[in-house]
Amino acid sequence: MIALVVRLKAAAGNAEAVEAGLRKMTELVHAHEPGCSAYVVHRAQDDRDLFVLYERYDDEASLEAHRDSDHFRECIAEAVVPLLAERSREDLIVLT
Repeated sequence: MIALVVRLKAAAGNAEAVEAGLRKMTELVHAHEPGCSAYVVHRAQDDRDLFVLYERYDDEASLEAHRDSDHFRECIAEAVVPLLAERSREDLIVLT
């Protein structure tokens, strides 16, 4: 099992559009990615421009399918990423 923590910082004035894109992506992941057992988006209470995603995939193939999906390209690469000031990712190994 593979897990990711992704931190996205919206550029000034873009937080609502980032949230909308992430909400759409969440729906599509849940509907079309059986190898993704968790795709949870959080928004910081003290910094409304900061979003933290927790993602969990059954295996490397499921993660690759996620990255290669049309909805990742459309919702994230083309719609959300251009609205960001910062983006980081931590790859994790699930222990329990």
